[in-house]
Amino acid sequence: MKRFILVMCTFCFILIACEKGTTPQIIDTSVLIPLKLGNSWVYKEIDYWNPVATTSQFSLTVDSAVQFQGETHYKMRITDIQTDETMIIDAYFINKADGHHFIYIPEDGEPDVTLFKYPTFDGEIISEDEYFKFYVESVNAEYTTPAGKFKCIKYVSIVTIDGKEYEKTINYIAPGIGRIADETYDKSPNLEDAPWNLTSISTLMSYKLK
Repeated sequence: MKRFILVMCTFCFILIACEKGTTPQIIDTSVLIPLKLGNSWVYKEIDYWNPVATTSQFSLTVDSAVQFQGETHYKMRITDIQTDETMIIDAYFINKADGHHFIYIPEDGEPDVTLFKYPTFDGEIISEDEYFKFYVESVNAEYTTPAGKFKCIKYVSIVTIDGKEYEKTINYIAPGIGRIADETYDKSPNLEDAPWNLTSISTLMSYKLK
């Protein structure tokens, strides 16, 4: 009897602990990628460019807030998990009313701005010219990674050469959480109806939001 009572007490304690530990985190979906200092994401990347695929893992962390062009932007720190090498990405990140802005600063020339439009809708074209098209394929794309199952916005960019599609990048981003997966593809522009070949993929393994 004493053993039975002890087992039941232990079981009840575990249940209470589990209930306390599984309180769902409130996600702020008013922004596409949350830029609070200390937020971090861990990714696994597989590169298929070489004959033998290579795998690596890295983390992205919101490192600091800086003033740029009169507004508060954020800098990201990337860390190679295998070597522990770190660097600050030479770019600025900011959420605005029209979405998430990624601003790359080249050594020479004007800043290159990529806008992940948000809010958005299926089929919205964000930018387009004869060489490049960036659009929203779906606002309801489901994607499952080791970090969980997410409802994402699927952003697609396509590079065109001589009127033929050549490179494609797909970004899956879950509002309020961030990038869930990135996929890159290419195909031969010289072959009619050539298939897309996966060249790299990075997927979210875990994340911590402040």
